[in-house]
Amino acid sequence: MLCLKEYQAMKHHFIVFTLGILFLSSFSVKVYAQNDSILAMQYYALGINTYNEQNYDSSIIYFEKTLIYAKNYDFGADIGLVHFYLAEAYQVLGNYDESRKNYKAAIRIFSPTEFYYELGLAFRGIGDLENKNSNYKDAEKYYYSALEALAHDELSSLDGYIYINLANIVLNRGDNSGAKVLFKKAEEICDSVGFGPGLGDIYYGYGLIELNINNNPAADSLFDVALKLFTKFNIEMGVGNAWYGKGVAAMNQGENKKALNYGKKALKIYKANNYSQGVVNVLVNLGLISLNTADYETAENFLNEAIPWAKSANYLIGLGNIYKGFALIATNLAEHEVAINQYQLALEAYENADYTFGLASVYQGLSTIALNSGDNTKAEELAKLAIQYYEKTGFIIGIGQLYQNLASVFLNAGNYQKSREYYNKALVYHRNGQFPIGVGDCFYGLAQLEMIKNDTTSAKKLIDSSLVYYKRAEYPLGIGNSLFILANIAQTSSDYIACIDYLEGALNQFETVNYPFGIGRVCYTLGTVLHELDEYEEAERQFNAALNLFKLSDYNYFCSITAFGLANLYLDWKEKEKETIKYLDSAMYYLENFRANLVREEDRTNLFEKFSDYLNLSVYAAIYLGDNHSAFKFLENVKARSLADIMAERSANITAKVDPELLKQRTILEKQISTLKTRLNTSSNSEDDDIREELKTLNAKLDDLIFKIRTENPDFAALEYPKPADVSNVMAKLAEDEVALQYNISDYGAWVFVITKHNFEVVQLAKNPDEIREQTMTLLDGLRRNKYDVNKPADELDIEEEMSLEASEKLYSLLIKPVEKKLNKKSKLVIIPNDVLNFLPFEALYSDSLFLIERYPVKYYQSATLLALMRSSLKKERAKNGFAGFGDPVYDLDNYEKGLEERGVPLLKIGSTINSELAANPAAVDTLLSRAGLTLFRLRGTGEEIKGIADIFKKKGEPVNIKLRTEATEENAKDPILKNYRFLSFACHGIVFPGFQSLALCTEKDSGKSTQDGYLTFEEILGLDWNAKLVVLSACQTGTGDTRKTEGVIGLTRAVMYAGTDAVLVSLWSVSDAGTRDLMLKFFSDVADNKLPTDECLRNAKLALIKKGAAPNVWSPFILFGE
Repeated sequence: MLCLKEYQAMKHHFIVFTLGILFLSSFSVKVYAQNDSILAMQYYALGINTYNEQNYDSSIIYFEKTLIYAKNYDFGADIGLVHFYLAEAYQVLGNYDESRKNYKAAIRIFSPTEFYYELGLAFRGIGDLENKNSNYKDAEKYYYSALEALAHDELSSLDGYIYINLANIVLNRGDNSGAKVLFKKAEEICDSVGFGPGLGDIYYGYGLIELNINNNPAADSLFDVALKLFTKFNIEMGVGNAWYGKGVAAMNQGENKKALNYGKKALKIYKANNYSQGVVNVLVNLGLISLNTADYETAENFLNEAIPWAKSANYLIGLGNIYKGFALIATNLAEHEVAINQYQLALEAYENADYTFGLASVYQGLSTIALNSGDNTKAEELAKLAIQYYEKTGFIIGIGQLYQNLASVFLNAGNYQKSREYYNKALVYHRNGQFPIGVGDCFYGLAQLEMIKNDTTSAKKLIDSSLVYYKRAEYPLGIGNSLFILANIAQTSSDYIACIDYLEGALNQFETVNYPFGIGRVCYTLGTVLHELDEYEEAERQFNAALNLFKLSDYNYFCSITAFGLANLYLDWKEKEKETIKYLDSAMYYLENFRANLVREEDRTNLFEKFSDYLNLSVYAAIYLGDNHSAFKFLENVKARSLADIMAERSANITAKVDPELLKQRTILEKQISTLKTRLNTSSNSEDDDIREELKTLNAKLDDLIFKIRTENPDFAALEYPKPADVSNVMAKLAEDEVALQYNISDYGAWVFVITKHNFEVVQLAKNPDEIREQTMTLLDGLRRNKYDVNKPADELDIEEEMSLEASEKLYSLLIKPVEKKLNKKSKLVIIPNDVLNFLPFEALYSDSLFLIERYPVKYYQSATLLALMRSSLKKERAKNGFAGFGDPVYDLDNYEKGLEERGVPLLKIGSTINSELAANPAAVDTLLSRAGLTLFRLRGTGEEIKGIADIFKKKGEPVNIKLRTEATEENAKDPILKNYRFLSFACHGIVFPGFQSLALCTEKDSGKSTQDGYLTFEEILGLDWNAKLVVLSACQTGTGDTRKTEGVIGLTRAVMYAGTDAVLVSLWSVSDAGTRDLMLKFFSDVADNKLPTDECLRNAKLALIKKGAAPNVWSPFILFGE
């Protein structure tokens, strides 16, 4: 009521004047009522006196009697004053309903009059009431009504007071800039009317703004100014506010002792004045300080003490802060369900209070819980939501912390590039916010990334930096994390003494804050160290302790790693090696659960890449222990899983249920990205850096959009992704004469899983897998450079040709000989390769004067699971007949239009690797040119090839649709009509660079008028909707692409299968134009007859070329994936 006293002193003349009016008015009433009117004025005077003495109970009695005795008199607007003072007294005593009723009565009486100042007072009063009760929207409305009424009078301290309150409401919503404008307006008014106490409130408000953007030193200075003003004017509550602000600033800077001291000073003042909101704020802050020092019991005591104060004042923001404090304690103790419940209570309070900052902090907390529980999808979704709220408030520390969360999400998923980007983003925010803990966290995260790269030197430097900031903030959790990384560094150099010392130091810090997750990591690492030191029993104890701690938080990621650690221990521990499979099963279970929470295909792929060493160990361990079925299960658990997932999504046609507007946005972004990638990879451009930056921005937008589509569409969540096939399932899908050979090459050895309709076994190949890798690379080099020809006399072979022939024979011996007894003359081979074998055409392996293709038909699958799916749930009725083909596209449009001989169009960005003499001699193109040079020469043979195939189908009476020369465009390749054809073929140049795969078609001369650039890219093919039995990519290297250890080759083969086909015929290297034409004509001739399976048609075409003496370079690059 301090400010009200100021107003009363200023308006004392008003009260005297009013009494005069009341007295004069008595002469106009009836005589018999004169005593009542006099009594009314007397009770009014008594009410004013007792009110000024702060005897509010008595003042209410007198004012109520005033109303009783005045009811028969027409005192006009003056009676509004009685209601006003009643409202003020009731508000002081906490009877808010009566207070509200009387304010509204006063407003109703004053409104039709010219009592503008009095009307402003009433609006201000009810505004204060609603503000006190956290009804901020109503309070804001009443305050602006007050200012409107007061505009008829001269500026006074009341105007300044209202602007201060409005600023605080806006500040609570998180609108720092809006609050600053209102505080500035208040400052101008208080300066002009000389209202010093108001200036104290304003500087206190400025300090709060700086706190919100984490400019703590500036905030502290502003609170000092406010403290001086409040002290000068003897405003005790203001002094309390200033001490409170200084306490928060000190806490944010890690100065916990100062923070406690300042907080206790504020608390003493607030309690003495019975100021509930202030008491709650301080107690919550003291609780957070105790939380930072891991004194959870004291923290809970402070929070529990705050509850009755917050409830008695209906202080919703305070209640939200209390619940959030309990949630933070529970989070630190890994009591996630408790934490989530407390956050939900906080969320409800903040929503009712319309408190943006609070909402952001809750979503941040829930994101952290999801992250700690291994739910990356939820963690990312909530982090992005929280960032949106924090951006409204300008709270840069919160934004920085959420970027840390996102960095951790991508770190766990194995997307290290994105993780690094987010850590660096967070670092900028934390440095700008002068937040030492945040800076330390970022250095710690970046150190983890360096450890993954095995760059311990860089990791050590980053950890040393993190320790500086953690120690400055007296942050035990951060110190423990840093010591933990130092232990890992020591372990990599086998310095076990230092490693254990660091682990003990980390454990002390984690136990100080009772941090189960950190303790679990220490136990796990100690287990690995003890395992290396052959201390098996103690290692087992540590691993089990870690696993139990990780289970508490349902953190599947670390449960999986620990289970792998136990399995590895038991594998070396002869007495307990039978336990190995049990824990490998557990590890796979936890890993699968963690993977299920990842939304992006890329993240799922990266996760298995990250675990590839563990997975190879699992296969080896199961084989070593004689459990071949488990070995197969472990292998299939990770092999080409992302491909199976996206094929299942396509089969379920989920995108048809997505919001069309979102799909439209995705299509636009994908086109923009494809266009930029094409420019970057196919032209000489001085703006490469700008293109890369734009690509980065667009990819981030697309990533966010895809995340939104997948998380907001319930059909994605409901989709049951295919499970890895077991052996019996695969056996059931094989024909009687089929033999599936699933190869597994890893650093642990080399094996082939031999699967037939009635049998399954694992056969060991070379004990040294590097021999297979070296021989494969030698043969591939010879094949690509046409240095492998079995028809050439031995005495005419050069050294490279000899090496190629020897490598082929050795590979036959290494890869086929061990399983030959399982084969017969009718066997049909299904090759499921891995590692370097992904690029090997097995057909070209040579033994006893025969190629493998001369013995058996061969086709390929990416995994046994995909084979089983393509023959069951993914099996689909395809277009009945017809052929559509594209060939001989025009690349040199200028010369073509002039009727001149077409020259090669170079991909200037990469630079041509084609022989310079060849590039200068277009006449040599017909016989020698590759279909995938880095210069786009005309491919005459491709037109003849497509026309020849078309003639074959025409003779069969089937529909034909071919596009040659200027019609062989990207636009026509995207024509929906292609869905009607059973067979598709693209005979053109193929371009395969890291991160960019494309078919090169014809484009319009003025590409600026077209949306098509002539390059049908990987991403664009993914967006097509075909329905083909077979798609042929009669272009070079279309069977290659980006490779992953677990997923295999990610290239055009995958894109085409996703677009809609059962099988894809692709090439592994640059191919001869003429040789390809002959092979394709023979192949499609048999395909059109429809008498043989597709793989046998391909075999016949290759055998025909072999009989003609064609070298393997010509016929072997083409391999068939799928059905």
